[in-house]
Amino acid sequence: GDEKNGPSSLMSKTGQDLVGLPLDAPLCQYETIHVLPMFTISMSKGTGVVTSVPAEAPDDYVCLRDWKTRSNWREQYKVKEEWCAPFDVVDILTFEDNEDNSADSAASAPSICEQMKIGSHREKDKLAAAKKDVYQKGFYSGIMNVGPYKGEKVADVKTKIRDELIEKGEAVAYFEPESKVVARSGDECVVALCEQWYLKYSDEAWTKRVREHVESDFEMFSDASKNALAHAVGWLGDWACSRTFGLGTKLPWDEQWLIESLSDSTIYMAYYTIAHLVESVKAEDLTEEVFDYVFCISETLPKSGSVPKDLLVKMRKEFEYWYPVDLRCSGKDLIQNHLTMSLFNHAAVWEDSKL
Repeated sequence: GDEKNGPSSLMSKTGQDLVGLPLDAPLCQYETIHVLPMFTISMSKGTGVVTSVPAEAPDDYVCLRDWKTRSNWREQYKVKEEWCAPFDVVDILTFEDNEDNSADSAASAPSICEQMKIGSHREKDKLAAAKKDVYQKGFYSGIMNVGPYKGEKVADVKTKIRDELIEKGEAVAYFEPESKVVARSGDECVVALCEQWYLKYSDEAWTKRVREHVESDFEMFSDASKNALAHAVGWLGDWACSRTFGLGTKLPWDEQWLIESLSDSTIYMAYYTIAHLVESVKAEDLTEEVFDYVFCISETLPKSGSVPKDLLVKMRKEFEYWYPVDLRCSGKDLIQNHLTMSLFNHAAVWEDSKL
């Protein structure tokens, strides 16, 4: 292929052509595994061939079980018994029992499939519910049971394992929407890697401060919402925070870009505390030094003297009275982005954890 004409086709293969193909899979306990059909795979992206983790993915476990036990299916789809029968589930994780602090070594996918009486991997609704439960439990409570990170929490080593696979050339970074996204034009959206600015919510020290705050000094009225927030803290990663069109604030250090809406206006409530006092001040006199003093980022009064000292002190007292925020009301759809970003940005601007 070339830039002008795009990629060129080297060959064409059907899904049936790939069934039974021997593979060497990264981190797999078996030296060779085989491609097996799966009726619930989405064919809208790529080849449709995906990694199978039957210990932790209910869909994958039930699919493997189906091919091992349904000889009529194997005959119909030309699947040889030796491609599936010798492969047993490998327990990747263990889970601490909250009641007696013991470990339950049973693989989570087989366990929940048995509890929910899931008979086939065609049962999409049951499998979707099982998947949600297992994935949440695995990330927050799972402890590695194999490999070099055995005994460590999944939440602590997931990124490390990902980075190691990429470094070895056994994986590539891939991004896609969590679900189908359709633009107003009716076109389906894809993720595009563009030359733009990112906020590194992936920074370990930054993430640690926010996570500790959420876990130890944060109250939400719904446990499900708090779990979603805790997940979002580790999920945000490097967030594209800029765009070239539409409404928004110009990026201070590169004004050809605008701050995209979810990244913008995450600490505006600090301004609300002094909004009634700012009206008498000229916009050009509201310098960074003024805001640093008023918002308790600096103990030093501004040198310019353009804003009266008594007014500065009064604004600072107003901020100290109302901050930190006691209550924030918002929509649950903003937990995975705007609200979590608000926590990160507060942590970045105010190093004092009390603010």
